[in-house]
Amino acid sequence: MHDKDSLCVTIDKAGEYALVLNAARAELRFIPMSIAGGGLACFVPVAGATTLKFYARKAPIVLRFQKSDLAGAELKSYSIFDESNIVRRRALAELWQFPPSRNFKLKLVAMKSKIRWSELAAQLRSARDNEWGPLTAFAADNPEVITGWPERTADQRSLAHVEGDPSVVVALHLNDAAAWPVFERHLDLFPFPFRLCVTTPVALPAAVAARINVRFPGTRIVEAGRQGGAIAGFLDLLYHGAFDGDVIICRVNDGSSIGAGDANGRLWQMRASLISLLGSASQIEAGISMLRSLPDFGMIGPALMRRASRMTVPGESEAIEHVVLRDVLARIGLRSLARTLEYFAGGNFWLRGSALASLREPGLRSAR
Repeated sequence: MHDKDSLCVTIDKAGEYALVLNAARAELRFIPMSIAGGGLACFVPVAGATTLKFYARKAPIVLRFQKSDLAGAELKSYSIFDESNIVRRRALAELWQFPPSRNFKLKLVAMKSKIRWSELAAQLRSARDNEWGPLTAFAADNPEVITGWPERTADQRSLAHVEGDPSVVVALHLNDAAAWPVFERHLDLFPFPFRLCVTTPVALPAAVAARINVRFPGTRIVEAGRQGGAIAGFLDLLYHGAFDGDVIICRVNDGSSIGAGDANGRLWQMRASLISLLGSASQIEAGISMLRSLPDFGMIGPALMRRASRMTVPGESEAIEHVVLRDVLARIGLRSLARTLEYFAGGNFWLRGSALASLREPGLRSAR
């Protein structure tokens, strides 16, 4: 985060503190917080006036938030009177705590919100058991998800991208042109040649398209339209030969399809998903090597974003996407389908090109 966009709270000496965060919006949200001086980060739940018990074994440290997330923040000496109810305090602490750290402890102890307590507890419990629990732990281990990555000098940047026909293809769907710098930073980490294909729902601003082509010459940019979203763009690349041959594909997008939640939350999930796939040169090499050395593997992706979708059974109402999916699977010869279908939320994964062979069959374009 840049300082002009940040709200900072400074802790000058070790001790126990009450951190009171006044949310900018009424509903429960998880907002990013980094701990400068501690090399840690997490997503903090806020709703109304939220009090967290913060224990710092070392100092000085700076807690940094985004200004757009909070109306204000206050740090004061911790007192038991900061806890509105001992029962609720214990319940809240059980529902959300900062992942264990040697130098810091952070627990949720009070929320003064218009949301009913039972509803608030249910939302926190659901978040703990689903994406926000694992995501907070992931951010603690990978603070770059929140703080961003340091700028690299020109000579530090990878010179991996070349024109031609290397065996690695990055298929990027860019809904929001403003997200491009995040992807550029990760693509710089590639230690070997790759081809870049970018699909968009509408034409990119000229300045963004020029920046992409300057940094990665020969990039194929395709305006795929809004119908079908990121999947339609990916299939357009497939049908026009972008994945022909024995290729390894890295499919990434900017998070608009990750699912429910506000745009801010989706952005952080997108970053977490990206760092799981493209966090370092060695991580990139590991993903590609796994697919090349294990011929029975067709796809690998971030465990953080792994989800399961229960398929319907005869007699139940069926979502339209399941109807389409069954039709496509039948066309490629897979007529039976498990009750639960696993997938990677957001559609970020490594994929073996040969695994797409059946999707190249004539007649499948109409299923798009």
